[in-house]
Amino acid sequence: MKGWSCFRKASLAQAAGWALFVCLLAACHSAPPAPAGQLTLTAPGSTALPPGPLPSITAPAQADPPGPASSTPTPQAAQPAESVPSPSPQPTVVSSEPAAAERAPLQYPAWYLVQALAWSPDGSLLAVSAGEKIYIYATADMAQRQVLETGVWASRLAFQPQGPDGRGVLAFGGTDGSLQFWDVSSGERICALQAHRHGTNSLDFRPDGQVLASSGNDAMLRLWDVSALAAPGGAEPGTCPVTELAEMIGGAYGVPAVAFSPDAALVAAADGQDIRLRDPATQRLDRTLRGESSMFALAFSPNGSLLAAGEMRSTVRVWDVQTNETLLALSPPAAARVFIWSLAFSPDGSWLAAGGSDGWVRLWEMPSGRLAYAARLHAGGVSTLAFSPDGRLLASGGLDAVVNFTLTDTMTK
Repeated sequence: MKGWSCFRKASLAQAAGWALFVCLLAACHSAPPAPAGQLTLTAPGSTALPPGPLPSITAPAQADPPGPASSTPTPQAAQPAESVPSPSPQPTVVSSEPAAAERAPLQYPAWYLVQALAWSPDGSLLAVSAGEKIYIYATADMAQRQVLETGVWASRLAFQPQGPDGRGVLAFGGTDGSLQFWDVSSGERICALQAHRHGTNSLDFRPDGQVLASSGNDAMLRLWDVSALAAPGGAEPGTCPVTELAEMIGGAYGVPAVAFSPDAALVAAADGQDIRLRDPATQRLDRTLRGESSMFALAFSPNGSLLAAGEMRSTVRVWDVQTNETLLALSPPAAARVFIWSLAFSPDGSWLAAGGSDGWVRLWEMPSGRLAYAARLHAGGVSTLAFSPDGRLLASGGLDAVVNFTLTDTMTK
């Protein structure tokens, strides 16, 4: 009975924690309700959001907008986002104006919230998850190549690193707990499997592309052998050549983020205000890093020396992976109600980008911690960030159903 009582208390605490998370997110972006039957459309940089409940990171709203809406995204004229005053004076910021973009934003129907995006390893393709679809673009001219019907909202996308004879494979983590694998050349789904109860939150390929890590709302971290996916010829029809290698307890609650270190020696999992670092070969706990509030995003620097985490209390915390020392605690001024939803290091490790629940994108110089750029690029929370492999563009996706492209040299001048 004592064990059951502890389990019941833990379950209630977990439910309360996720409820608090959703409430805080909604509170950060409250807007006057629209008249009944009226859908409010907003442009990047505006402050209004579509009516109705604001989706959470793991369970986006499934409501459809009233009336028919096209599922084809519309490239918009390359206009900068509205200039919004910074939450407070930021004297160290080089620029607080939206930076120039060489590509027009992608605008999706209002309820096709952008939850995830990913560049292919060679930079030739961009995958965007909007609503229950994945759009594949050729980045040379942003021509749409494929539209993949996933049937579920995404939590994360990742291209599989591949050899010269492999085919392009895109991994998809769904809010229904699934993992899906797609051939981006043909637009065919290779296979799908149920990976996590209550939703898959995050996934990351080992740098060699042979193993995939995934985490979910079941508090589990799993490793998958995906080596056969990119092999010439692919899988036999009706089979899924993905096998589970390991199952580890990722934390006490749902695990919102997972990441391999660049040398594949560690796999990191966010667990509340802790980060568990494990040896993926033995699954043993290597060490634990502690923040000051719950964390929802993780990113290793390209050389593996730094690990960054986005916290709920407006902080980006950066650790030295070798010494376990907290090097930086980066907080936007007067941003007490903002949590950091997305993180990305530039390919050369010189910059760390962070997307907030307030729609702002901020760029810090590494390892000095100098805030170099801050601008509100989205009307809703910034759910996903990714630098192009050549480092020239930063793509940001948000709850305003928009993908923006920003030239990094205009952000860091």
